Amino acid sequence: MKLQLRRAFSKSLSFLLIYWICNVGVSANVNQPNIVIIFTDDMGYGDIGPFGSDHPTPHLNRMAEEGMKLTDFYVSSTACTPSRSALLTGCYADRIEMGRSVVFPADERGLNPKEITIAEILKEGGYKTGCFGKWHLGDQLPFMPLAQGFDEYQGIPYSNDMWVPGNPKRNYPPLPWIVGKQPVAHIPDASSQAVITDSITDAAVDFIERYKEKPFFCYVPHSAVHAPFMVTPERLESAGEDVMRALVGEIDSSTGRILECIRNNGIEKNTLVLFTNDNGGAGKTTSGPLRGHKFGPKYEGHMRVPTLAWWPGKIPAGSVSSEIMATIDILPTVANLCGQQVPQDRIIDGHDVSKILLGRAKAKSPHETLYYEKDGVRQGKWKLVRYKVKADRFAELYDLEKDLGEQNDLSKQYPEKVKALSEALDAHVSKIESEIRPAGLVENPKPLLADSEGVPTLLEWRRKAPPAKPNVVLMFIDDMGYGDIGPFGSQINKTPHLDRMAAEGLKFTDFYNASQNCTPSRAALLTGCYAKRVGMDGRVCFPDVPKALNPSEYTMARMFKDAGYATGCFGKWHLGHRPGYLPNDHGFDVYEGIPYSNDMWAPYDSINKKWKIKGWKVPLPWLVDGKAVAVVKNATDQGLLTQATTKAALKFIREQGGMKKPFFAYLPYAAVHGPRVGHPDFLPAGAPRSEANKTGAEFTIHLTAQIEELDAAVGKVFSTLKELGIEKNTIVLFMSDNGGSRGTSMGPLKGGKGSVYEGGPRTPFLIHWPESIPAGKVSHEIGVSSDLLPTFAKLCGGKLSGNKIDGRDLSDLFLNPDTAKSPHEGFAHNAKQKNAYRLGKWKMVEKLLFDLEKDLGETHNVAKEYPEVLKKLSDKNKKFFSKIESEIRPNAQMPDPSPIIDESEAEALPDLEKWLKGIEGSKK
Repeated sequence: MKLQLRRAFSKSLSFLLIYWICNVGVSANVNQPNIVIIFTDDMGYGDIGPFGSDHPTPHLNRMAEEGMKLTDFYVSSTACTPSRSALLTGCYADRIEMGRSVVFPADERGLNPKEITIAEILKEGGYKTGCFGKWHLGDQLPFMPLAQGFDEYQGIPYSNDMWVPGNPKRNYPPLPWIVGKQPVAHIPDASSQAVITDSITDAAVDFIERYKEKPFFCYVPHSAVHAPFMVTPERLESAGEDVMRALVGEIDSSTGRILECIRNNGIEKNTLVLFTNDNGGAGKTTSGPLRGHKFGPKYEGHMRVPTLAWWPGKIPAGSVSSEIMATIDILPTVANLCGQQVPQDRIIDGHDVSKILLGRAKAKSPHETLYYEKDGVRQGKWKLVRYKVKADRFAELYDLEKDLGEQNDLSKQYPEKVKALSEALDAHVSKIESEIRPAGLVENPKPLLADSEGVPTLLEWRRKAPPAKPNVVLMFIDDMGYGDIGPFGSQINKTPHLDRMAAEGLKFTDFYNASQNCTPSRAALLTGCYAKRVGMDGRVCFPDVPKALNPSEYTMARMFKDAGYATGCFGKWHLGHRPGYLPNDHGFDVYEGIPYSNDMWAPYDSINKKWKIKGWKVPLPWLVDGKAVAVVKNATDQGLLTQATTKAALKFIREQGGMKKPFFAYLPYAAVHGPRVGHPDFLPAGAPRSEANKTGAEFTIHLTAQIEELDAAVGKVFSTLKELGIEKNTIVLFMSDNGGSRGTSMGPLKGGKGSVYEGGPRTPFLIHWPESIPAGKVSHEIGVSSDLLPTFAKLCGGKLSGNKIDGRDLSDLFLNPDTAKSPHEGFAHNAKQKNAYRLGKWKMVEKLLFDLEKDLGETHNVAKEYPEVLKKLSDKNKKFFSKIESEIRPNAQMPDPSPIIDESEAEALPDLEKWLKGIEGSKK
């Protein structure tokens, strides 16, 4: 392949000369605005809410309310290739020889590298530049985005209808998805077509996130709503099987994600966003009040396009402009706003319209005459349309002020106006044709992707290579029973969000906690070790004892932090309550919650005006990064612990998810540990709200309220992830820390908290990761809580320390549950001086043996029938724990184990209820 190198050299020389003459510096000015151009494909003038559509477009509606609606905005050239070339160069497509037709796969023609694009102008001014979407200005490398001023590119090189299932006469090659210069995937079917918009948006949002600190230019040329009209089944269903409604909704959602990313990063007041379209609507679109569409005569619907401009604080909110503007105006306008120079060595057809956009008084259109390529012209209210049918030529005249729909031809009434407009149009065409600059040409063009064998589809590529490291949300419930939620058989507690989580994710029936009870279970989870190995087995941590997790242990949080994640812990810690041993000292960036169990408290006696302190029962503080900011004063505060935990976690998720920084959110809830106090919103009318809920029906009512509030918290997490557009890149896990305590349900299992029967260590376990973990699957393979550390390290690009751990990588089991097997031969367990071991269907409990396949409830001892099996399991258990005994690492001993706050400090703190209300007030 050979390019005319003389042109490229000429381009470089002239470009440098322009900037040397104009003394334009290459360093970015701190006041330079970011520029985002969203350029949709084949959308009609009346297809979005601000222009009269009944399609739901809430984000575009808000964009119009906060910005400017441009009613008389035109593309300067129609069809995909001509329109894009005019936008990027500020020139009529015919002037640069890009107007005669679109370019095709492996075409010899493309946008001449000698032309100067918006991207090149802004790059010279210190901008980072990215193009994400449909390029369609030539698919040979000298014509592609990286050769035209863009630092980054991801998308399709031409129209999405130019693919293998397309026009059989053209014999199209595979339609590639390009990253930079390389094809990384291809689009052979409807399922990959349906994720093009999401893929474009993901790339654009990621670019903005990475360069939010610098001035950037983000060009987003969508392929939607161009044919073939293909969306995901879910979007089609939600749009009532109306495919155009679904496509328009897809574009609206994409725009919303981009605007939300800008808002969340606090750069909205320094970012100009333009939303427009490449030509009139096609197919199932609507032109609203206009006549015409993409094809045919140059009626208004052919070239007038729905356009919005948004720049909070600069563009007047809710404004409307009917001044004539066009896509060729974008280059000079952007150059002016960004402090850059328009090329002076060539004709640029566009004009600076920044004064109109900024709402300057008396700002007028620079276009006294607007040309519709070679076949139409407008001067003020007068519009001439010329076309021919076979050998016959026609000219029609319309008064757009009175006849926007161009229904009343006035050519016979005003022949002199027809003559004047025709002469102006002829002169324009003649001038353009005398000043044509050549398109780029290459010899021996080749397809970017000639053969798709071995190349993943776009859908496969998205699944195998997520756009970013997955976020992780781990919800760790306290003392909940195996049968307390819907997916595990509860008929009492209503858990619709957990039901959905199971239906869309993976349910493990045989998942265990490596160690039981609050402190040992948490130590095992966070270190990947049995609690005994790290000296945290046995008695839990109390507010007056020195035992704590050793800061030398390499926790899950430290692994995530070292992998570049933001880390947050929200809820019950219970691994050491003094400074130096709290979550911030174990790898968490952010911590908010209680330092130990919610039953380790002294309630306040409001009658005698004192705290009911007794031994280790002391005032229970609510901490923020180690500092006490409130106190759990009474039963009302106990009932607010789940709400406070969820609120803090959602704030963290919104902050990190909005910035698209990968995050790990650990939510160790205090519920449903006693004292069991349900939130008022989840209690039935008349239910007791005091600490008296300790017997019978009262106990059950508060348990149900707590579980249903936890389910609602799951729903809030999912809705927040969806709102941020990161649901598909977030792993959410839900489990309990041990078997259920009094009043909970073990379902079909025997035992409960502290027991070595199945109801003790076995936990309800759900994991949700759309498009990565298969939906609706159930695994009966063994998994253990200590496995999560090495599993997350594998899935999230983390590394393990040199510390010996007991956990195994379960990533294959999560991703391929139909075929993968557990890495565990068996499961060893001990609690309260009793030992148990499971191997396949066999379960040993001290001198008892059970066949779990036939007897999940462990009611029928078969030790006498299978003494050799009992001995085998007993030997394995003894060997396992003997090895750990020889390798124990010491826990930490806090030098000062006294409670974190005393009575006088508690007196000075607001109660949790008051503190939460104070937060809400300050936010408002």
